[in-house]
Amino acid sequence: MGVASLVGVPCRVRHGVGLRFDSRPLPDPNGYDVLVRAAAKLTLNDKKPTTNELAPLLATNKAALLELRGALDLPSAVPVPMGDQWIALIAQTTNTAHLRFAAATMVVEIFHRQRQGDLAGALDEWCDLLRYGQAVSRYGVMIDVLVRTACEAMAVRTMTNLLSSLNAEQCKRAANQLERHELQRESFDEIIGREKEWQRKTLSLAARLEEAFEIHILGQKPPGRIFVPDVEKECHSRALELRRLMLAVASRAFELERRQKPQRASDLVPVYLRTLRTEPVSGVVLQLP
Repeated sequence: MGVASLVGVPCRVRHGVGLRFDSRPLPDPNGYDVLVRAAAKLTLNDKKPTTNELAPLLATNKAALLELRGALDLPSAVPVPMGDQWIALIAQTTNTAHLRFAAATMVVEIFHRQRQGDLAGALDEWCDLLRYGQAVSRYGVMIDVLVRTACEAMAVRTMTNLLSSLNAEQCKRAANQLERHELQRESFDEIIGREKEWQRKTLSLAARLEEAFEIHILGQKPPGRIFVPDVEKECHSRALELRRLMLAVASRAFELERRQKPQRASDLVPVYLRTLRTEPVSGVVLQLP
């Protein structure tokens, strides 16, 4: 069995200079590459920092965080080349770990700014966290999308803590950022189509047949294997959380400006939200909590 089939995460070996696996050119410079380099420079303790440790830790990582935020202004695309090589596998799993760690560091910075009373700065960092999730997963495969969904989960938790402290304009900005994020969010069909194409071009026929036999005949799940239903459920769950958060943020802006709570979701359209939000799978219009 090939390495990628055995471990279940995509290998990244460039098969052509400046090309994605679908032969379209990568941005030059590519924001994804800058983000990977910046994320690798971050250094924090393994344990959760105490309140008193926040400022020194963030000061130590200031240059890397600035580099990371600057990269968000660059066009970004995940390189997904072909290959079954151990070096590529190790490099990609390391990159993914660094990128997740960088997202967690951004959350620490949001919390620190909030604690200092810098709500405008905290909101800026929060918006960057959503942008970051897009940048590190754009045109990637399933393992990359899981980094994005992790960022989205962090963004939901962080905004839940921030929301009661924001003013009406800040709430409207957060709602606008969530709507832009959703417009840029790739559908699951796009992701799985790319994943299947990557597997077709990367894994040998023998490896795919062996894996299919183990999964469908023997009922085994290879260690670390990322299954389509798992990622699909995660994507839909995060999309639903983000849409519910949009309603909560827009409702808060409505309440602060009009000094009364909205009675129904349609009250938020078009001033606080452009359109009504729906459940990702069923398409049923979401109601206010």
